[in-house]
Amino acid sequence: MSAYICGSAVVRLQGRPEHARPVVLPSTFVADIAAVAKQWATREERHPLRKMDEVFAAREVAADRFSRANDWNVSAKSFPLFQLGTPSERAMLKLAEERGAPGILDHHEYIRLRSQPVGIVTHLYAPLKLELLSDSVVVDALPESWYMPGTTYAYLLRPRGGAL
Repeated sequence: MSAYICGSAVVRLQGRPEHARPVVLPSTFVADIAAVAKQWATREERHPLRKMDEVFAAREVAADRFSRANDWNVSAKSFPLFQLGTPSERAMLKLAEERGAPGILDHHEYIRLRSQPVGIVTHLYAPLKLELLSDSVVVDALPESWYMPGTTYAYLLRPRGGAL
């Protein structure tokens, strides 16, 4: 396991540099996080349900801009974590997902390149349990989570091989 900073404060927690291209943060990343934080902070004023809709909309904008900056798209269609592994790693990833899903996946978005699964962004209330994943996927820690800024940690889980 190696750690290094790639690009704009995205930290590679697991996986070697040659196994995946660096993650690009959109130029609007800080503003997008601030927009979510502002909507979250004001959600209780007068119309809490309407404000939650505004929180959800701000989160969607942040996720969409992040994925588009990397030539990906956020997918409404889910896929299991094991699809990010090679055929020989899929059984291990399936077991990791079954045993440790709360420590791996929570409040997540599915990322695709065209129709192919290329990643999952997960927003956790505690640091990711890397030991549950082994070296099956590349793990990048994003500088901030757009789910609940200041409270959750954001990680991008991607396949080991290839240029994704």
